[in-house]
Amino acid sequence: MEFGAQITPYYIVATVFMMFVHLVLAYGVYHEAEQVKKREQKLWFLGSFFWFLLTLSVGIFAAAAFWLMHCSNLKDTVVKAR
Repeated sequence: MEFGAQITPYYIVATVFMMFVHLVLAYGVYHEAEQVKKREQKLWFLGSFFWFLLTLSVGIFAAAAFWLMHCSNLKDTVVKAR
């Protein structure tokens, strides 16, 4: 069996769809990172372009990590000493 025989139209459609999802997520993270910089807040660990690249390659996990660090209520949580 040749490799070309295994590629179906569904595989191609699914691949294009996932590429589109990754691009949209990466652009959203990049745009939000730029907004964070405009508000003069701190970007954690990486700049906006590297967050874009990380989200483009990893996908939803990188977008979720960005959201947790920069947009959720967890970023403002103060740990109280006992």
